[in-house]
Amino acid sequence: MGLWAALALTTARAAEPETLRDAWAAASVDDPRTAAAAERVEAADAALAATQALRAPVVMFEAGLTQLGATPAVRAALPPPLPADARLPLQQSGSSSYRGLASWPLYTGGRIAASIRAATAGTEAARALQTGVQADVRLAVARAYVDVLRTAARVAVLREQRDALAAHAADAGNLFRAGVVTRADAMAADVSLAEAERRRISAGTEHALARAAYNRQLSRPPHAPVDLADLSPPASPRAALEDLIAAALERREELAALRAESEAQAARAAARRAEAAPQLAITGGFTYQENRYQVHPGLWSIGIGLRWNVWDGGLVRRSAAALAAEARATARTLDDARADVRLHVLAESVRLDDAERRLTVAAAAREQAAASAGVARDQYVSGAAGATQALEAIGRLASAARDLCEARYDVVFGNLALARATGEL
Repeated sequence: MGLWAALALTTARAAEPETLRDAWAAASVDDPRTAAAAERVEAADAALAATQALRAPVVMFEAGLTQLGATPAVRAALPPPLPADARLPLQQSGSSSYRGLASWPLYTGGRIAASIRAATAGTEAARALQTGVQADVRLAVARAYVDVLRTAARVAVLREQRDALAAHAADAGNLFRAGVVTRADAMAADVSLAEAERRRISAGTEHALARAAYNRQLSRPPHAPVDLADLSPPASPRAALEDLIAAALERREELAALRAESEAQAARAAARRAEAAPQLAITGGFTYQENRYQVHPGLWSIGIGLRWNVWDGGLVRRSAAALAAEARATARTLDDARADVRLHVLAESVRLDDAERRLTVAAAAREQAAASAGVARDQYVSGAAGATQALEAIGRLASAARDLCEARYDVVFGNLALARATGEL
């Protein structure tokens, strides 16, 4: 199962929340990018079937009606006592004709075989690109999914900060009314509470936009309800970087597509060169011409035809050379794409390492900040600390909670991004 076995999904809500796999399944149904890639695969399959049909016999049927202005005839000088100037009819002035013809290629210099290889490689390239599009769509959906979770966590963090500041404002108000602290303490607490509420409202707006973006990825109305299962960072260790790069070079779809495209171009060059070779075909058919003056109106035929383009000014040779150069250029592009894949895997691995280290530090900082905030509040209520220390402790707790939230979802999405980089997604 790899990465996906490590994705822990929570289902604590009353209604069953939508999981990431559910989101991927929903996106695959109506996503226009996926549909377009499927159409390209269908087109490539049809092109392959059409190319394979070149090996089959071609059967044609023709029929026609002819009406001439006069009856075709020849003049003949006949010996006496026959007329000296006789006219002998050759064909009816009005007639019908029918013809059936079959042709089957016997030898094409490898043109048909090379064309089929090119079309087969074209279908492989289209399927590889389709797989890549599907993976890109899954990553885009995953990004939107994680953004919804991330913004929801931000709202929760800011709500906790607001609640803590509301409790502090209540303490400050009570102490002010008791004459223990000055009015400045109460006013500072109220200002901090109002600012926290403003940030919570802004975070709620970001969360609403994240939900709309998620619905857009799934082709749903922007205001459709969104209820997502949470994602936890995988617990299983990652493979070594070199192993990840090797897996990416083996699995990445764009590399497979470039390999197939290079093979297709080389095969097209071979097919083009084969056009200069002799083209041999066997033909046969039946022809019927309605004519009462003809002894045999219906005739069978069979034959072998040869076509050889002996000289064309170098057209075929140079066209084949151009296609071969395109194949070599694609091979060069493949080398560059491999380097990009290596860099992509390295970059995602480094980002994930950074996020995992930040997650470890942020978890410890969150625990320390929570303990510090509790102590600061107790000291403020007892008069052992001022309002500034209490407000700073609440701010540090909120900051640590935000850092923990960001690091957690950076790790979650980082694993998904690394899976995409290695071709596993």
